[in-house]
Order: sequence, then C-alpha cells, then structure tokens
Amino acid sequence: MVESKDAQIAVVVKCWPRLSETFIAQEMAGLEARGLKLVIYSLRLPTDPAIHPVHARVKAPIVYLPEYLKNDPLRVLRAWWKARKLPGYKAARERFLHDLKRDRTPNRLRRFGQGLVLAAEGGFLHRLLLPFKLGLGGPIGNGRQWMPWIHLQDQIAAIDFLLSRNDAQGPYNACAPSPERNRDFAKTLASVLHRPAFMPLPAPALRLLLGELSVLLLGGQRARPTRLEAAGFTYRYTDLHAALDDLLGRH
Repeated sequence: MVESKDAQIAVVVKCWPRLSETFIAQEMAGLEARGLKLVIYSLRLPTDPAIHPVHARVKAPIVYLPEYLKNDPLRVLRAWWKARKLPGYKAARERFLHDLKRDRTPNRLRRFGQGLVLAAEGGFLHRLLLPFKLGLGGPIGNGRQWMPWIHLQDQIAAIDFLLSRNDAQGPYNACAPSPERNRDFAKTLASVLHRPAFMPLPAPALRLLLGELSVLLLGGQRARPTRLEAAGFTYRYTDLHAALDDLLGRH
C-alpha cells in the first residue's frame, strides 16, 4: 500500500517502449489512472519505432539504465552506500555472496533461452492478428522453420519456479515442450480465428510488419525445455491450439 501521496512505484522493464511490453504498459496505465505515481527504469533503449497506443497513455518519467551494472560502477557504489544502512542488508549481502560463488561471470544469473511468448496484447502475436483476421494469413516463406513458443502464464511461472530453487543454475529453455513448424503454427492460429491460412508471407513483408521480431520467426530453432522439465516444472499449456484459444478465443 502506498502511504504517501508523494510515494512512487518503480517499474523495471527490459526495454521501453516496445510492443512486447504492451501488457505491462496496460497495467501501468491502470495504476496511474488510480492516482499512483510511477517511475520507469528501462535496461535498454528502444530499437523498434513501432509502439502500441497504450504506451502514450503512460506519463511516468523514464530512466534508462546500463544493461549491465558492471558498465556503471559509480551507480553501483552510490546504491551500495545507501543500501548498507537499510534493514535486511546484511542478510541480503550474505545471500548474494553465497550465490556469487556459483558463477563469477557477468552472466552468472540463470539464463533463459526464451521462446516466442504468446500474449493477448503486444509482441509478435499482436502484429500477426490483423492479416490473419482478414483471411490473409499463412506460412512465412516455405513454412518449415521451427517456432518454439510459450504461453505468457507459463513463462512467468517458469521464471518464478527457477528463482525459488537454490539448485537451479545454468541455461534453461523457456519454451513449451512441443515446438511447431511455422506452417503448422499458421494453420493453428487461423483455425482459432476461424479463418483460412493459405497466403504465404514473404520474408521482406514480415520484416516490415514485425521489425526486429521478424528474426525470431525467420530463423527459429527446434528448442525443447529439457532441463526445465527435468527440474520438475509443470506446464499449463503444452498444446498450441489450447494456448491460442485461451488468448484469442474471444476474437
């Protein structure tokens, strides 16, 4: 609960603004509508000019951070000088040093090989909806490239699952256990929308439509979440049709 009218809520995002952060933008717009003050901390500058209209509704100031704190040691020093006096600092420091022993490289935290995230708002799925709704959807190129995917709910659950395990370390593929070829993905998406899927989409048109996200669709790998499943993670959505129907069933 925010006790002071001058209190602010810090929102940390990977990149702002960008389409894949649209669902976060909706949450922030809702918080601002309730009178809460936000500050956005972005780890990257945007590289794609395309944004969703909801981004313009968010009026919070933006602070762009270095992607790796090792690139800004002065910021780290100032933050440490303040944090060392806060309650719980000693316990947090001991946990950090214990975790640091596992891997002292800049990428020591658990690394995710992320599949294409299926979400109702934002991301590549949002941009594909219009041509598919118009009956103009279809495979990209020859349609043989693999598309590792994951439902947004499963992605969030997977991250939370691994963060709660002390023995989780090294790379993990955050994707569903059933990757699809692009042509099959197109057929399934069209089926959920009750539309045909017969019109191939040339690669140049996809680059114009999706920008930097097109790389993920043009050169996908047959990734499987072997380590994530071995760790005991249970998926909610392993079937593509069920995942898309959950997100787009009302469209």
